[in-house]
Amino acid sequence: MEDRIYPPSEDSFFLLKFLEENIKRNIESSVDLGSGSGILSLFLANISDRVLAIDIEFVACRYTWSSIRKNKLDWKVDIICCNCLSAIRSNKTFDLIVSNPPYLPCETESILWCAGSKGIEIPLRFIIESMHHLTKEGVMYIVLCSLGNLRKIEKTLLKNSFFIEA
Repeated sequence: MEDRIYPPSEDSFFLLKFLEENIKRNIESSVDLGSGSGILSLFLANISDRVLAIDIEFVACRYTWSSIRKNKLDWKVDIICCNCLSAIRSNKTFDLIVSNPPYLPCETESILWCAGSKGIEIPLRFIIESMHHLTKEGVMYIVLCSLGNLRKIEKTLLKNSFFIEA
């Protein structure tokens, strides 16, 4: 796997296990935001009618596409190389958005795990943009780190009538 692709790690497997245990219904449309290796996209393709995998790194998008094709799921998965949800029409909504974004507080290291000086810049952007793309009953699951300013994320969610389940 190339060094510009976030390899499946403990956090990836944690989110994957959580989804396997908690998503029991068939999802009409889902998004893997920051798809990286595509491990979450593959899971979503098995529980969703349509999946959109998004990553800012072209290499990651190619890798995800290769995994999707190997598993013969390319008929139900679309992949877009863009920054967050910037290429998605404002009226497009999804039932489920999952993300394992960079979340560590650092600036000089790799974009694969650094989320800015407070550790929330990237996750907060993902959350804010996702709010506008969820159906009325839609949910988002995102991996966050206690090293980041989770209080600010909580305030943003509550201000917009969302809540956190930890």
